[in-house]
Amino acid sequence: VQCQKGVYHTQSVARVPSGDIRTGEFIEKIEQAADNGITSNDDETRLKVTDLIMRSQRKLDRYPLWFTVKASGIINDDDITRSKRSADVISKIYDQEVVPIVYGYNIHDEQQKLANSLYVNVYLDSNPDRD
Repeated sequence: VQCQKGVYHTQSVARVPSGDIRTGEFIEKIEQAADNGITSNDDETRLKVTDLIMRSQRKLDRYPLWFTVKASGIINDDDITRSKRSADVISKIYDQEVVPIVYGYNIHDEQQKLANSLYVNVYLDSNPDRD
């Protein structure tokens, strides 16, 4: 991964170690959060339609670290705000650090500014025609 002007360019897809939460347990946790008033039904739906949610841990202190990813060809405002909102909901449920990410082939300057203002990481694929 190379970083240039706040945009991360990937040459290949990286593997992230999976956490110890299974899909069923995760869905149950977000449903319970909505039932208990921690989150709204809209928040629950937001998480269920998020493109990718990963849980890993930092290497040095083994503290849990989450990632929410919204993938799109050309990254737009909705992609950015959806990833941010998903991250905020995960953080509310688990009270752990969450990194919102948008992933795509292109982003315009205006959307890059929005991503920067919301602290959403942008990853651009340098080879959209890869098989």
